Amino acid sequence: MGQSLPTAIGAQIGQPNQKCLVFAGDGGFMVNLGEMATAVEEKLPLVVVLFDDHGYGVLRNIQDATYGRRVAVDLHTPDFVQLAQSIGFQATRVKTTDDFGEALENAIQEPGPTMVVVDMISIGPPAKAGGISPAVAKEFEPK
Repeated sequence: MGQSLPTAIGAQIGQPNQKCLVFAGDGGFMVNLGEMATAVEEKLPLVVVLFDDHGYGVLRNIQDATYGRRVAVDLHTPDFVQLAQSIGFQATRVKTTDDFGEALENAIQEPGPTMVVVDMISIGPPAKAGGISPAVAKEFEPK
């Protein structure tokens, strides 16, 4: 947990002609926020896709399923779009699954570090333990 950005920085430096994508939850990502400055200083073209549910969503599910209560999984988190922009990333927020594809494509086209913040609160209830998010499930319904 928390190693996605430092690992992606190494991968991006090792493969400068490729675009590195980082998929991270907000809780784990907060562990190494300072590495955002490294990505900017090195002008790395990586893309961070940040799933923002204001905490440790996976641990919430485990605690709910196992204990029926939650302890230390809800976090005070920053506005990640403002944070990213303030340090030199291009950043955007998506609030629906319909907007994700275009936001990701735009981020991939940027020459420097970018962040797409996926607002999991707006998208809908999180996945139940062992399941997938209802917002994602609807994408796979027969038409």
